[in-house]
Amino acid sequence: MTDIKSDFLETANNLLSEGEKDPAAVLACIVLEDSLKRLAAKFDVNEAKDKELSVSACALFRAGVIEKSTNQSIQNFKNLRNASLHAQWDQVSAESVGLLLTFLPMFIEKHGI
Repeated sequence: MTDIKSDFLETANNLLSEGEKDPAAVLACIVLEDSLKRLAAKFDVNEAKDKELSVSACALFRAGVIEKSTNQSIQNFKNLRNASLHAQWDQVSAESVGLLLTFLPMFIEKHGI
């Protein structure tokens, strides 16, 4: 995991533990977006590059880069991503941020991105 991703995830975890779910969500969602783009580049999945989160995830799944369960997990984070990056804070829950922060380190480690 690159240092900036580690820093973002550590900061997000700290923010969440301090009750600051909104900035934690933004940082976590940025790491998710970046990770998908890096995975697309790593495996040269052009139809996943520079696309919306769910489109990128589906393209990575179709290319055999990620498993069905991983694709489903990413699809489940789409609403969190959209709410976070459009400042719709009433739609962001601490629980969903916590789930994403649990998912990301495993996803990044598994795919070496």
